Amino acid sequence: MAILVTFVAAVVFGFFSFQRLPVTLMPELTYPTLTVRTEYPGAAPQEVENELALHPQVADVAVIGVPNADLGEEVKAVVLPARDAVPGDELAAALIAHCRDRLAHFKCPVSVDFVDELPRLPSGKLLKRQLRSRYWPD
Repeated sequence: MAILVTFVAAVVFGFFSFQRLPVTLMPELTYPTLTVRTEYPGAAPQEVENELALHPQVADVAVIGVPNADLGEEVKAVVLPARDAVPGDELAAALIAHCRDRLAHFKCPVSVDFVDELPRLPSGKLLKRQLRSRYWPD
């Protein structure tokens, strides 16, 4: 019983934390891939991805932060369109409007890129680090 109480106290008071794990153990779960650092707090890519995935013209989606001179980062959606969808400015505007109807404006993507394929591991995990490397200078 004492071990359980000690473990619960350690978890509650933050002795165990993902931030303390070496980056080599969790290469895809580093801070830059879990949040988009804008002037507003709490722009979580997963929340935006969940909303965009509900759109009928989206087959797959990833949301990342890309450089912005004024804000630090801005939200960008990288979308694999559905088979019958025509990628372009009209679809991009429709996806941004779809998000603005359901989320706070600072969480919505500022821009949308369309791709033929999103980088994934054989297990299906999305490789956001590879997506971010396309937009971030070295």
